Amino acid sequence: MSVQSLLVSDSNQLEDEIRQDVIEIRQELPKLGYRLKTVYTEARNGLRFCALYELIGSSDHHQPAIGYLRVSMYQQSNNLSLVTQVQQMLALAEQQGQTIIRIYVEAGLSGADSRRPAFQAMMRDAIYNGDIRAVYCYDLYRFYRGMQGLANNYHALRENNIELNSVADKTDLNSKDGKVMIYLRGITGEIYLDDLSRTVTDNKFRRASQGYSNASLPPLGYCRGDCSQCSDNNGPAYCPRFGSPHD
Repeated sequence: MSVQSLLVSDSNQLEDEIRQDVIEIRQELPKLGYRLKTVYTEARNGLRFCALYELIGSSDHHQPAIGYLRVSMYQQSNNLSLVTQVQQMLALAEQQGQTIIRIYVEAGLSGADSRRPAFQAMMRDAIYNGDIRAVYCYDLYRFYRGMQGLANNYHALRENNIELNSVADKTDLNSKDGKVMIYLRGITGEIYLDDLSRTVTDNKFRRASQGYSNASLPPLGYCRGDCSQCSDNNGPAYCPRFGSPHD
């Protein structure tokens, strides 16, 4: 198999994993007592999913908190699945004597994107609700990737006496050491995104130079390089699958 075919195969596998992750979290949250309240966006056959789930009977709790889950298009593994994130967040909240009454889910979006609809709704809920005591995330990279955005949103929560709690970051984020952790995570997250952006751009340029489409749905007559003919011939992607020979 060609290098190009391997890249396409990895991309397709990643998309399938994220879609499966979304299916699993939509099945798991109702089992945990949460009902779907709002879908902000759902696109690309489940590859992008942004929604709000609310705990049934949430008004009965005196230490309410909210949770935020996210997976991106470029990083996904079993350790970061949405189900794993929510299970560990709920366990941490229980240890803290708090109840996560609303869970915001975001799949298929980068943590550097400040326009994430579920993230924006979560921040409004936390700051303007008046009853929220804490925001839970699996790790700070799930919450925000980027130094300025992470610091700004962290301080917005703290100014409203709302704690930010992370499962993976063992340091108390609301202490002096926690402030240092915020900036360290922000810097490393930003460096990661810079490297990722360069890699993605280089790969897209390479695909385009070889005649392959970078679109999720390629133009009629073209493929993404993953059909048997393209894989066998390592050729430009005017695909015989659609009745036209390779050039």
